[in-house]
Amino acid sequence: MLFHWLQLLVLVSYLSSSKALECMTCEWSKSIDECDASGYLSVCRSNQKSCATTVRRYKDSVLVRKNCKNRESCRSNQLQNSRHSGRSTQCNSDQPNSVCTCCCNGDKCNVGGLTCTRNFRGIEYAGPCPPYQLVDVAMVIHYSGENAQRQLKAALDSVLHFGIVAEDAVKYSLLYYSEDPIESSLIKFNEYGENKTRLLQLVSERVKISNTGDVNTGKAIVYALENMLTPEFGMRDNRVGKSLSIYLNTNPDDEVKGPADEARKKGFQVYVFGFENEGFKFDRRKLLDIAGEESHIFTYEKDFSKIDNDKRQHLKDQICSNPCDHVLHDHK
Repeated sequence: MLFHWLQLLVLVSYLSSSKALECMTCEWSKSIDECDASGYLSVCRSNQKSCATTVRRYKDSVLVRKNCKNRESCRSNQLQNSRHSGRSTQCNSDQPNSVCTCCCNGDKCNVGGLTCTRNFRGIEYAGPCPPYQLVDVAMVIHYSGENAQRQLKAALDSVLHFGIVAEDAVKYSLLYYSEDPIESSLIKFNEYGENKTRLLQLVSERVKISNTGDVNTGKAIVYALENMLTPEFGMRDNRVGKSLSIYLNTNPDDEVKGPADEARKKGFQVYVFGFENEGFKFDRRKLLDIAGEESHIFTYEKDFSKIDNDKRQHLKDQICSNPCDHVLHDHK
């Protein structure tokens, strides 16, 4: 009987150890490569469900530590990456002092470089892009018809899923238009702070679908340039990217090329997101007049997830092209 229990104990011990997480481990090596070369794999304790990588920089010196870590504790450390520190963030290696921590939850997942930061010309930054792209997005919207409310919700869900709403990430303004811009629908960049729920509440309160009159998209673009895309409307300074995004489910009735060209001249990236209702197809020439290039045109029937993956990657590449711009400070 005793032998049987010993066998059972050994089996339980084996199964427990076989399920334990394995992490690369080193204590303050001078680089990621040195850590991986001189470190070793550790079998984590039962309460350690994450593998951590911490990179500390002080002036010209670098120290790297990798180890097993409690998941909640590791996550808390990683969240500190984007916290303000001096003129920048805690994880920002172009500053004299920087601390970056990344967590992952799979065996040996911390072998190699930092997985939760962005690197531009050897500089690490907090917050992967997306969703931490630094851009002001003016949404100019016209949906009409029986599916308009559903399409508005789908568009907002897609947009807010794509980018974090924060002072050092994405900020949105919004205008609904039909024959004329509807000023009562206006939402400013600085009206809702970092509260996505409040932004959605403002949309619900202010946007009233209109099914009458022409769809004057060019007129709405002119209004946006003169009234929405301004510092008075809460738009941030020229360190922040600027996007004018047109959302619609029917063809524009007015001239759009001139206003859209003017937006581009002023440095705005112009995109078109078009819902094609059943039996309806956009006039592609009109969309191209607005967007300026085919890669800025996105059409879909139900939701953003149905957009061509190559185009979605192109959009990501444009918005995230220079992660250095993610941090609101001037580089020397």
